[in-house]
Amino acid sequence: MTRRKWIAAAGTLPLQVQVMSAFQLGPGGREGANPGPAPVSLGPPPTLPDKASFPSLKGTYLNSAATHPRVGGATGLVRKAAALELGDADGFRPNQRRISTHFAKLINADPDEIAFVPSTQIGESFIAAALGLPERGAHVVSDELHFSGSQQMYTDMKQRGLEVTWSR
Repeated sequence: MTRRKWIAAAGTLPLQVQVMSAFQLGPGGREGANPGPAPVSLGPPPTLPDKASFPSLKGTYLNSAATHPRVGGATGLVRKAAALELGDADGFRPNQRRISTHFAKLINADPDEIAFVPSTQIGESFIAAALGLPERGAHVVSDELHFSGSQQMYTDMKQRGLEVTWSR
């Protein structure tokens, strides 16, 4: 087993079980119940760079983890996800296997090396924990523009032995 596979398995298994059971079980959490709407067809993946899918921005936009422009089709998918949360039968249910396959190809990885996490910060915390950063007395260097949730995580780990340096 590679280090990458071990980190993905160790850090995300409990979360993957919860997320996948939410998508695979029907109403009331009963297996075999009506699974709801069929997955939305996302069409073929775009070729990169895919500038046509992004909104035209005037001026300069500095991307951050907290906010960013949405890809063209994302707004409709967000609406479908919200509809599903509200119990609408026409809501969105992602095809995680298809997404894993396409994303793995994009980053030159195997699909089984891809893990779904609810946010970047949670994924980052899984990796930090799997690496045993505070216990090993490691040193993390990051910039002050790093996502605020992760800044707090590293500040908390500092109290447990992690050395943290914030660059400006």
